[in-house]
Amino acid sequence: MAKLTEEQQAELRALEEMSDEEIDFSDIPERDVDWSKARRGLFYQPVKREITLALDEYVIEWFEEQEPDEENRHEAMNRVLLEYVLKTRFPKWGKMPETAVRESGN
Repeated sequence: MAKLTEEQQAELRALEEMSDEEIDFSDIPERDVDWSKARRGLFYQPVKREITLALDEYVIEWFEEQEPDEENRHEAMNRVLLEYVLKTRFPKWGKMPETAVRESGN
């Protein structure tokens, strides 16, 4: 990244000292953007790491009954663990936010 010139640095310092009301935004064009259909985390793909995990037979059988497809089963297991982690870390939420489900890849 290129370094700022002395003139640019001075300009930034001057802006920093000004209140928002003092800054002239008139040369910035108006943008009429509709954010109502925006979706947070839509393209975010969390980093996943493959591990070996020993689970109780009963737990494995239950997930196999719920989801016969192995890949979907692993995603379901991840979703359950993620929900537990989020509820534990953010108990005030009460339930797992929709974005966390989407961000987990499910």
